[in-house]
Amino acid sequence: PVLCMLDDAEVERFSATASGHGGYRKLRFALTYSAIFVGLVVVHPAKDFYVEKFGAHPLAMGALFFVISFCAPLAEIVSGRLQDQEALGWLFPVEKWGRKAPWLLTHICLLCVGAGAV
Repeated sequence: PVLCMLDDAEVERFSATASGHGGYRKLRFALTYSAIFVGLVVVHPAKDFYVEKFGAHPLAMGALFFVISFCAPLAEIVSGRLQDQEALGWLFPVEKWGRKAPWLLTHICLLCVGAGAV
C-alpha cells in the first residue's frame, strides 16, 4: 500500500536498496545458496565413477544416495537453526562476517575434504 503512493523512480530506488547491504555482502549471501549445487556437481558424477571403474554395487550406491537425499533436508533445517543461533559467532564475529558467510566458508572446506576423499 505504501508503494502505491510513490512514483516509479522512488519505487525502483526503494526496492534496489531495501536491504541496505553492499554488493559484496549480497554476493556472499548468494554464494551460500549456491554451495550445495557445487557439491552436487562434484559428488553426482562420482557415483557413476565408482560403479563403472571400481565395481561398486549399483544397488548399494543407490541406497547410499537415497539416504543422503533423505537426510539433506533435515541437515538444512539443523544448519538453518544453527545459523539463526549464531553458533559460529565465537570464531567468526557476526558483526564482521554476518550469519551466513562463516557457514559458506566451513562448508566449502568440508566439501573440499570430501571431494578429495572421493
